Amino acid sequence: MSLIYEKVYKVTAFYDGPRGGIADFEGKPHLFKSERDYGANVFFFLTPLSEELFELAMEEEGKTFCLVPDPVRQFRVRGSIRRAWDQSWDGVGFAPLEVRWRRVILPPKGAR
Repeated sequence: MSLIYEKVYKVTAFYDGPRGGIADFEGKPHLFKSERDYGANVFFFLTPLSEELFELAMEEEGKTFCLVPDPVRQFRVRGSIRRAWDQSWDGVGFAPLEVRWRRVILPPKGAR
């Protein structure tokens, strides 16, 4: 389990907490989308983003931009998202967030 919290760049879906957006995983940007919520255990699918797609998504502030997860490249993780401590945040708008990811091993098909 990683003890490092990583940056959340953008939240695109929110219901009782962030459910989708863009955040770092192992220092590289990934699309995250929640799978389901079991109280404190929130499961997400992560899909790596190319540098070009990440830059395009970050330019689209305030505009509708849809990133579709790649089912071949995505993997499952458990995420813990919290408010980041940031002296530069002036209290206007959403507070900066950070996330700690933990890989989850999926059971073999048919065992679920």
